[in-house]
Amino acid sequence: MKIIFSSYIIASLLIHTQKVAAFTPKTFSYTATNSAKNRRPTHRATGRLFQDQQSNENESNDGNEKKEVRLVLIGGGHAHLQVIKTFNKKSIPSNVKVTLIDKESFASYSGMAPGAIAKLYHPQETRIDLVGLSSWAGVEFIEDRVTSIDPTSQQIFLEEGKSHSHVQYDLLSIDIGSTSRGIGSIPGVKEFAIPTRPISRLISRIEKEEARITKQLEFSKYDKMKIHVIIIGAGVAGIELAMSIRGRWTELLRDHDFEVTLLNSGRGLLLDESAPCRDSLHRILKERKINIRHECKVDRINENMIELASGETIGYTHCIWATGAQPHSLAYELEQKGIGINENGWIKVSPTLQSLSHENIFAAGDCATIVSNDFQPPPKAGVYAVRSGPILVKNLSAYFKDAYESTSLIEYKPQNEFLKLIACGDGTAFGIRFGIPLEGKWVWQLKDTIDQMFMDLFRVKNLPDLSEDTGGQYDISQYDERSTRPELLEPGQAAKLLLKKDVQDFQRAWDVLRGMMDDEVYREEVQNCVATLQCSKI
Repeated sequence: MKIIFSSYIIASLLIHTQKVAAFTPKTFSYTATNSAKNRRPTHRATGRLFQDQQSNENESNDGNEKKEVRLVLIGGGHAHLQVIKTFNKKSIPSNVKVTLIDKESFASYSGMAPGAIAKLYHPQETRIDLVGLSSWAGVEFIEDRVTSIDPTSQQIFLEEGKSHSHVQYDLLSIDIGSTSRGIGSIPGVKEFAIPTRPISRLISRIEKEEARITKQLEFSKYDKMKIHVIIIGAGVAGIELAMSIRGRWTELLRDHDFEVTLLNSGRGLLLDESAPCRDSLHRILKERKINIRHECKVDRINENMIELASGETIGYTHCIWATGAQPHSLAYELEQKGIGINENGWIKVSPTLQSLSHENIFAAGDCATIVSNDFQPPPKAGVYAVRSGPILVKNLSAYFKDAYESTSLIEYKPQNEFLKLIACGDGTAFGIRFGIPLEGKWVWQLKDTIDQMFMDLFRVKNLPDLSEDTGGQYDISQYDERSTRPELLEPGQAAKLLLKKDVQDFQRAWDVLRGMMDDEVYREEVQNCVATLQCSKI
């Protein structure tokens, strides 16, 4: 199962749902030729994604016999979800077969995981039904784990092989995410810690621990219990988990000794953010009684005890491993097979998301790293997987069409900054955008709206009826694109609105943030007004 654990709940994940709800994509066609398989288009593409069905049929009847062509998607990640929805049975010709391989029947959406841990969502609400989505799209779904890929024979090998021992491909895309750094290298992590990946198991483990605690409380009603939860890793994911655990168990353990501690290997929290944002975050954590320990490097985890490199030991009852991203073991197998991997184990791709070593292999999300002279690879965060989705859709389509017409691939250029929204575990949230701290119930409402809109795109009950040909087109624009812009508030009023905790209309504040994203002059004016207001409070 593709998991990208990121607590960055990003405003740029949105698609206009009114456009998506009624789409039926137009079609493209592919006729196999020997030269097309290894051809790499290099110039940028313009024009439409899909061809009209009739023109496809005409252009493909040039003497070349059509053969089955197989696109295989490994991993049900955020980018691949968009590919599945686009390349459905109405949008592709009969000779193109799409297969999805994932070791789980569902994908967990990381954005809603902290809310589920805090009991603000049911765990089922965080899951995308890969079987249902694939069935709707006419995509073959294979529930199995990929153990190896042979790019020479173009074969994918599976662990269990219940229905297939291997799968042949003509075009391959990989979106398998990452695992938690240090799980295999730090003694005791596998045995005693609860890892954040995969997310579904994180939620399940916490539910089991809660059941165990509840049972203990029933048998020792008059004894004071001590619960000390330690989260190792104080990035956004760890911070969000700490507050979610606090929110979940505060009432359950109100008469007991309940501690939550963040262990940070660095000197401070979110050091790349502005001072006002860091100060606000520290205050929020203090209000929720979250302990923070800096410069703590873990050497070993024993049962109920953590050993630090300094020689200090820290006792715990529950340990959650929330460190950064690390490649899956499959990446090193790919390297043995000649697929380009960098020194950290990430699949090397160009800005078109095409493998640098094999032209009929693409990769997106955490498992890939973009090699470019124009920008540094983006960090491992869900927003980049989602943003790359429309680019992957267009480039996979362009690779097919290159067999019979001159076309090309387009480049993905990652954004430098994005809206970060952090659940506080109690129906409020903390946000950061343009160096401005955002706080309150309205920030949670914004976060929840973004998450629900993203999930609604792939919930089976919301998928359009493909039995009728509506002649519509699929919207492949970036998710936060808008057809109209609302009238913006005056910069001084906008600054006051963003700094309020009790905003009545979160949509108005959201409009301000989007206006700042679109208009650099307006952004600077609002930022200056925010700085003035912050100084006046000192």
